Amino acid sequence: MGAADVAQLTAGLAATDTDALVYLVPGVPLANGSWSGHALILRPGVGPTTLPLPELTNPDSGPLERYLDAAVQRSRALTDPNLHASWKAAWDAHWQAVLRELCRWAWKAVMGPVLAAVRPLSAALGPYARLPRIVLVPSGRLGVVPWHAAHIGVSASTATATPARRPSSATPRPVPSSSSRPPGGGCLPPTGRKCWSPTRN
Repeated sequence: MGAADVAQLTAGLAATDTDALVYLVPGVPLANGSWSGHALILRPGVGPTTLPLPELTNPDSGPLERYLDAAVQRSRALTDPNLHASWKAAWDAHWQAVLRELCRWAWKAVMGPVLAAVRPLSAALGPYARLPRIVLVPSGRLGVVPWHAAHIGVSASTATATPARRPSSATPRPVPSSSSRPPGGGCLPPTGRKCWSPTRN
């Protein structure tokens, strides 16, 4: 069975009451420069459109790369039987902080521009128009990003949670190796907000 063509894809969108199918394509470095990242947008009743997304030109050099590095360090810390619990908590807190940064970047780099491009069609229906329904198809490492959790920042539409800080212990704590220490050289407090999907109240 061959791949579906544009007509079949847009017909499927119409049948499922979906407003857009969005392919996220990262940029590609070329000998004479770079090919900018972009979104390929398919919508029922409208021809395919391309939306330039400059921040996807080299996504591996920004928040996404920092998140992947933090995820690896967190995984190593949590599975190290010799690492003290306080350091595991510190690496987990660092990972959460980097995740929040990634969620903010996801809105600025992709979700904000994509929604702005798709929303005008539904805006014609007036104030009672529902939020657009979008299917994202990220390519490569972009599949790691939690696009559903993208947000502008801390606001009424962003749920947050701050775990209580753990009491300190009077017992001596082992000093981990430099590879196990969280950024900053000290033990980070195990606190941080958790990023959730944006909602409309």
